[in-house]
Amino acid sequence: MILTLGDSFTYGEELTYPLVHAWPALLGQMFDLPAVNRAKPGGSNDMMFRLAVTLTSREKFDLVIIAWSDPSRFETKVNKDITCVNSNRTSPAWIKQYYQEGYSDELAHVQWFTNMFN
Repeated sequence: MILTLGDSFTYGEELTYPLVHAWPALLGQMFDLPAVNRAKPGGSNDMMFRLAVTLTSREKFDLVIIAWSDPSRFETKVNKDITCVNSNRTSPAWIKQYYQEGYSDELAHVQWFTNMFN
């Protein structure tokens, strides 16, 4: 079984039938293995890391592929739900202000490397 994690590209956001035509499904067909695509449009590296640890501790996969996203995406809690946020043009004003005044590329990369090598 193949597990894939990533953002909209891995999910197949632009495709009419992502469950059939996204690259993880095609990879599963090529290797004749079931493919579990847990990618999420707008997904952050924090989400991918958390899901990788959670899912691989519950089930054995033959292959795990993580298509890392931009380190500037992060998770936060909004209305009791964890959500991934980024600096895109559709983000709420407080997110835009955060990226303008409080965001640091250096810190985002340090956090990403910390997750990778822990």
